[in-house]
Amino acid sequence: MSYLKQIWRDLVSGGTTLTADRLNHMEDGIAAANDAWDSVAPVLLATLPPARGTYAEASVPDISRYQWLYVLGLGEELPTLLVPVPVFRAAPGRRFHSTLPAGNATGYEANIEYVSDTKIKYRVGTYITSMDIYGIGRA
Repeated sequence: MSYLKQIWRDLVSGGTTLTADRLNHMEDGIAAANDAWDSVAPVLLATLPPARGTYAEASVPDISRYQWLYVLGLGEELPTLLVPVPVFRAAPGRRFHSTLPAGNATGYEANIEYVSDTKIKYRVGTYITSMDIYGIGRA
């Protein structure tokens, strides 16, 4: 829903009368903007300990409710590692991989495998100490 701006004028001559319709119009626009933000605001779904070497399995809230997952990896002397996972392209066994964009990122990688709408498998590099998984873009 797009919000149509209304023009207000002082009531000296030919001004705008304050009416319930105009106030409700503003309330509807504010509510729609709020709902639109809620549909794209990130929602923390899980905080996971590191899994190194073999894949660990983790239960997550229903990820089919989101268009994207973002995995935020935190670690020792680590700039943020962000792994975008397009849920809308997920299929059982599909893996998503990311490393830091700069040069040699050994130890800073993250791998996510989609198992189902409520389960993922994951593993991370040696320098990542925790992972936060966010759902973004309500489906």
